[in-house]
Amino acid sequence: MKKRIPVRKKDRRKSTHNGRAKENLRLSEDRFRKVFHAGPAAISISTLGEGVFLDVNDNFVRLLGYSREELIGHTSLGLGIYDSPGRLAQMVEAVRAEGAIRDDETKVRTKSGEILNARISVELIYLEGEECLLAIIQDVTGEKRAEEARARAEEKYRRMFEEAVEGIFQTSPGGQFITVNPAMARMCGYDGPEDLMSCVTDIERQLYVRPERRGQFRRLLEQRGVIQRFENQIRRKDGSPIWVSENARVVRDPHGTVLYFEGSCEDITERKRAEEALRDSEERYRELFENADDMIFTMDLHGNLTSINRTGEDISGYTRAEALAMNIVQVLPPEHCGAVEKVLEDIAAGKEVPRIFELEFLTKNGNRVAVEIGVRPRYERGKPVEVEGIGRDVSQRKGLEAQLRQAQKMEAVGRLSGGIAHDFNNLMTVVLGYTHILAKKLGPNSPN
Repeated sequence: MKKRIPVRKKDRRKSTHNGRAKENLRLSEDRFRKVFHAGPAAISISTLGEGVFLDVNDNFVRLLGYSREELIGHTSLGLGIYDSPGRLAQMVEAVRAEGAIRDDETKVRTKSGEILNARISVELIYLEGEECLLAIIQDVTGEKRAEEARARAEEKYRRMFEEAVEGIFQTSPGGQFITVNPAMARMCGYDGPEDLMSCVTDIERQLYVRPERRGQFRRLLEQRGVIQRFENQIRRKDGSPIWVSENARVVRDPHGTVLYFEGSCEDITERKRAEEALRDSEERYRELFENADDMIFTMDLHGNLTSINRTGEDISGYTRAEALAMNIVQVLPPEHCGAVEKVLEDIAAGKEVPRIFELEFLTKNGNRVAVEIGVRPRYERGKPVEVEGIGRDVSQRKGLEAQLRQAQKMEAVGRLSGGIAHDFNNLMTVVLGYTHILAKKLGPNSPN
């Protein structure tokens, strides 16, 4: 009895072990079947030797476009599934040597001929003692296209960055360059981006002509997030100053901490010089305009005054504010209004008009002032938009001309009177001569 009991116990343990193994195998097969048929990947089982498909899941069928019947019993090589047969042979050899391959990228051809980018993992398994391949294929065509698009975009922006005519930069909040493009380096007079970033380690003190402007730039960016057309002077490598206009934005991490500033920079030195020259020119024109001895004015094509200088105020008696609220006909006698309106109509129509003419102005106190006027149209894009005029008070000249005419008239009268007297004297000389002769003939006692 003592010898048999252990034997019976041993048999029961062996039976229990076998039962558990079978159950585990069943559960394992069940899990594999669920993964095989319900998993998201395309899965196939094929023989290692000939590559004959033994089973495929629905995702494999959908991915390649074949029916299950078209796949089972056929080979991937015969169907031309792999774009490169040589690549298939390499994968099989790798599996033979290593037992598996992971995430190998290749191309597969669908039934319609479409080429897909695929990521494949292959495991060597045994089915009923035969070596087989368990292949899991993921379609990464969309992923590849996205990567290629991203690479193209990166290349595009890299070229834009490198070839841009404007300076492009990234700077730290502390005032160091993180990235600059070649245009930025050229603008600052450096040999290249590396030269600029190695030489300028403190933007505020080394680059800005007025260091406090860097602080203003930083504060505005941190407050607004974006800044546009921030004008500032910076020093080139040789120390010469240039004017720049900056557009920038602040980049923050998810917690709101400032990571860096990035933006573009344009050299506006020539524009600043042109603006300065324009201001100087405008100042000189303003001085000339205000201090001219003649009246200078402008008006629109309807005769509304748009500017007038001090002499115009003096001649008309109106202040500038009063004059600019008036139309030209309001300072003209009625007999001159029609002629001036005709000139304005002709200018608006693009016709030639007299450049200089004389008329009278009515001053604020009602007096008439003789004025010699010169006008010309001002054009924009080939069309008249305004009338520019210069007027001169010729009242004194008119008075002198009147006096001259009166003097000339009196001189003519004097010459006429002198001629008449001369002729009369000549006649009287003859009469007196004959009278003397007659008196001698008649004698003193003659009654005649």
